[in-house]
Amino acid sequence: MKKSKTALKKAYLYISKNEHSLKEKTGEIKEYLGRKAGSGIELKVFDSSDRQSLEDVEAFVSSPSLFSEQKAVILEHIEKAPAGFQKMAAERISRDSGADTIFIFTAPGEKINKALMDAVREHGVIRSIKPPSSADLLKWLEKKAKEDRIAFTGDAAHLLVENVSLDINLLKNEYRKLSDYICSEKEKTIISKCQKENSWTGSTRSVRISRSTTVS
Repeated sequence: MKKSKTALKKAYLYISKNEHSLKEKTGEIKEYLGRKAGSGIELKVFDSSDRQSLEDVEAFVSSPSLFSEQKAVILEHIEKAPAGFQKMAAERISRDSGADTIFIFTAPGEKINKALMDAVREHGVIRSIKPPSSADLLKWLEKKAKEDRIAFTGDAAHLLVENVSLDINLLKNEYRKLSDYICSEKEKTIISKCQKENSWTGSTRSVRISRSTTVS
């Protein structure tokens, strides 16, 4: 018995000038479609700036699949693909009445081939992703620290957020390292010991974080 196709649009375009936001969205899509693998979706990610990768896209889309009802391709930075490839993708999106292939694109802006933009607008979804602000990262840090009973001084929290360049994934990674370092302390307080030196302390221990946010 064949499985019914997942109710998804033919195409999605995610736009953001923030590279971290695009990477995070790509990760979310991969996780979401991965969970739906049982519903018959075969997913592959391609680099639009690589010519061989684009040739692989055409081969992947054109070849029949023995195990999947649908295919999904993620094309990162579609603006880097040649105009001819973008037109081909637009034509396939427009003529594929059954949505056998779901096209997912990312780009830093709307400067892509007009035919592709029109095809996505007509048959799919275009979404702009708002980049995270320092306030968003500080809010996450405050909530996570409260859950783990770790106290940050205002200076320490702001300096950590500043060091990760508004990258939430990097913030999570640096927080985890700090948390692991002071987890055995009775007083789990992280303060900015000397902002000029980017030094941190957790109880009686000292943690130093460089501008590249490497904990040593």
